[in-house]
Amino acid sequence: MEKTVDSKAVAGVSIVEIMISLVLVALALVAVTTVFPRINMHRKGIVEAEQAKMIAVEALENLQYYSYFGCDKVKSGVAAGNMNSVADSIMSGEDKEAFIDFLDKYAAVEIGAAKYSVIWNNGNDITCGGDINTATVTIMWAKSGKTHKVKMTGALR
Repeated sequence: MEKTVDSKAVAGVSIVEIMISLVLVALALVAVTTVFPRINMHRKGIVEAEQAKMIAVEALENLQYYSYFGCDKVKSGVAAGNMNSVADSIMSGEDKEAFIDFLDKYAAVEIGAAKYSVIWNNGNDITCGGDINTATVTIMWAKSGKTHKVKMTGALR
């Protein structure tokens, strides 16, 4: 006994095909849901880097202001690691107090969960002489056991 199968009757979907498509959709959903927490962590890292850049800009602006008192004197104080001696030797009154406040503020900056270290002019990074003097500010912070850095260079008077 032979059955004749009409071509319209073959056009249906079997349960096996439905199960395979459900497994593929489930795998795609698992892949997508694992990406979202990573995106959130990456976005937080971008915010921390932007905060570090803002701190670096502010520190450079302060160094630019204080370089008005004499780049060579500021450089010698930085190279010796004693910025308070710079304040004692070239400043007085409100300028001296503001400079010491500047040094205290940038010893370590805490914003949110991040603690930023501010380092400027590692010895020879200030160049004095000629028309353009430069200073480099490095901001470092730790996240997930890794040290991150933002480095910015600016011109002094």
